[in-house]
Amino acid sequence: MSTGQVKIEQNSKMLPGPGPLVWAALLFTVFSWGSSFAVAKYAMNQLTPISLATLRFLLASVFFMPLLASGGRWKQVDAKDVPKMVGLAFLGITSYFWVQYAGVSRTTATNASLLITTAPVFVTILSAVIYREKITLKVFLGIAIAFSGSTLIITGGKSLSLLNHQYLIGNGLMVFNAFCWALFTIAGKQLMKKYDPVLLTGYITIVGTALFIPLAVRDGLPGQLSGIGVDGWAAIVFLGVFCSVGGYLGWNYALSKLSTSTTAVFLYIQPLITALMAALLLNERITFIIILGGILIVYGVLILTRK
Repeated sequence: MSTGQVKIEQNSKMLPGPGPLVWAALLFTVFSWGSSFAVAKYAMNQLTPISLATLRFLLASVFFMPLLASGGRWKQVDAKDVPKMVGLAFLGITSYFWVQYAGVSRTTATNASLLITTAPVFVTILSAVIYREKITLKVFLGIAIAFSGSTLIITGGKSLSLLNHQYLIGNGLMVFNAFCWALFTIAGKQLMKKYDPVLLTGYITIVGTALFIPLAVRDGLPGQLSGIGVDGWAAIVFLGVFCSVGGYLGWNYALSKLSTSTTAVFLYIQPLITALMAALLLNERITFIIILGGILIVYGVLILTRK
């Protein structure tokens, strides 16, 4: 789940006759988001996590600017909502990807992709705390199963005392990243209902990028530019254009034609794509513990999301 950029609208009915373009858009989105963890980790051979995130969203911002300009979308924001949008930009772009890339740099791409799928668990917990939504036995069971899977992946089935410190930090950061996404989802609920998704995502992307720039300058981004090879720039273009812009547009197009439950099922293909790309680009190995942990996470989340 790449990006603090997805507006999931509740739509219980599937519109008739989705054509090949709909399925192509959905598969493109899932492939790009699933590949993003492996591609990002590969690019970190040439860039620090903060610098990579900044370049990714600078490029995405360039593509979102004309989308905001078309139809005068940029004029449609109420002044009273600007502080809220800045806060969402910090939550959904700056802090979210700062934490995510710091985590990816310290663990495997496969682990990162699996652990981020625990986000719906945190959404459920936060909804119970903030909105006093009831946690039923079924919900509790889903949370317990999902967290059992994440614990298996975090520890690799070993005692915490036997784990590599960096590996443990990386996995822990990815769980915290899932919490950040849940917080962003809860905080942005009202604005997501009020504004066009392209407008809201474009503003959040651009403002979040602006907040990244001072961090990247301090991190030495200007000095890192000369060390980026053709493969590094290809990774940045893939992350910025295909994942942050194309994937987002493809997801929302699919949501306009299919039910939320149908599109959500495709998200569970992401870890598989990540694992395949990680094996190809990074020579990562898939262990039995990772498979078991992934199954438990997906099963637990399915229990939470199934009505």
